[in-house]
Amino acid sequence: MNAVDTFFGSYVNFWTDYDHVSLLLFLDSLNDLEEALQEEHGLSLQVFAEYVPLDAIRNYWHRHDELRNRIVLAQSVEIPGVHTDFNYLCLIDASTMSNVIDAIDEEYREEDRQTIDETVHYYGNIINLGHILFNITSLTMHKLLYHGIEGTSKEFGIAKEILRSDPSIGKPITFSGWFEGEPGLVCAFIDTIYRKALK
Repeated sequence: MNAVDTFFGSYVNFWTDYDHVSLLLFLDSLNDLEEALQEEHGLSLQVFAEYVPLDAIRNYWHRHDELRNRIVLAQSVEIPGVHTDFNYLCLIDASTMSNVIDAIDEEYREEDRQTIDETVHYYGNIINLGHILFNITSLTMHKLLYHGIEGTSKEFGIAKEILRSDPSIGKPITFSGWFEGEPGLVCAFIDTIYRKALK
């Protein structure tokens, strides 16, 4: 499937470039893969909670290009007392995320709001989505391989090696993405990264 190769190509490109252009391409290719899987295999990625906030952000971004100015992509730096299992950040402020949710079709809005609130991580007024970007890719790879669907591109091969599940566990690799430490310190740390990047 072309959509499989395109998606994992965008995944490799995103983690290489880690910028807004590659992020939007990643989100678009995720949507395209969802549509292709439904049409050709009767499968859906919407069963994963991680899909919901990413799809909502993608849809909003296509109507409001200024969203790129509210999303911060960064790597966390080491700071005593703050620890995480995944240090790639994709930050958005809560007010902007609220606008994204309000733009969801009314029929699905409240259910999607609950899913989003349970999936993203809130640190005061700032939300982190970084772990979701990795986890949706890992979950997707696991699902595809389970159903015998593989890509043929070099990028698919790279992603397959990175995301290969532990055979003794049989589950996809995922990260919690939580930043742990004294709550005030963690929130200040995340807020500082977000505010500095917006300047």
